[in-house]
Amino acid sequence: MSPNDLAEVTIDFKGFGHGKTQNSDTALVRPFKLLLDEGKPIGRINYLFYRSNRSFVLGSLCYAPGRRLLGRRLLYFPGLIARTALSHTRDRIREPLQQPFLIDHLTLEPDFRSFHVTTLRHSVKRHPLQKYSTRKVQEGVIQWFGLSLHSENALEECPEEVRFQFSSPPQDSDRRLKIVMESREDARFRIIEQNPGTTQPSICFLHFDFYLDMREGAVTQQGWGTAPSTAPRGPPLLKETPTVAKKIPIRVHHVDIPSFPGLVSVIASMQAGELTDQALLGVP
Repeated sequence: MSPNDLAEVTIDFKGFGHGKTQNSDTALVRPFKLLLDEGKPIGRINYLFYRSNRSFVLGSLCYAPGRRLLGRRLLYFPGLIARTALSHTRDRIREPLQQPFLIDHLTLEPDFRSFHVTTLRHSVKRHPLQKYSTRKVQEGVIQWFGLSLHSENALEECPEEVRFQFSSPPQDSDRRLKIVMESREDARFRIIEQNPGTTQPSICFLHFDFYLDMREGAVTQQGWGTAPSTAPRGPPLLKETPTVAKKIPIRVHHVDIPSFPGLVSVIASMQAGELTDQALLGVP
């Protein structure tokens, strides 16, 4: 490739998504941009889709490889449409993220004890926010973060086809193109759904808790019903305090990421109440 040459990559979701897009800011493409803009490897991509009566992009997970264990990081690219509208909560207190930054991805540190939000401003990646601590729930189980959505419409709708172009320095173009093709061809897909027994409240919001399960042995659903959640319970995160059922149906989805020494467990639920924001990032 010469400096002026462009390579085009197509990702197909035929039979699943709807329509075609060339939007390079979608969560389906942003992991590749991290590679192409900065030359950083991204590992195998794991796409998370939320499905109700339509299919939406919940985000992309990547386990970025490193020469040493301490150089490896788990990345999550949220599929939010309005990435400037995200606020975060700590101890259920609302704190808007700094503006006018765009949320690019969340990075879990190699020791699993903290994570940070990587933002974009004028196409330059910055880290304006402090690190946030994760929470050890029990031996081998770590609460990473939570994501609350006003509705599924806060997420990108899944397209049938994504097409994007990129250029690269000639001395590195072959390596980057090879990594892009390998990540695309070996991409994994995970469908996130609500518990079939969920009864939708008249006023409700979607919530997803992200956990790290480092336990050895068989994967089971056992014990997740009592797992702590970052879902908001009342003002100022909700417009008013709702009547909450004693037992909220959940559905646990275990995501197996190549080379990652554990599982990412995503707990989906439908919570009573109306969010004051389109999206909230819950900090344990």
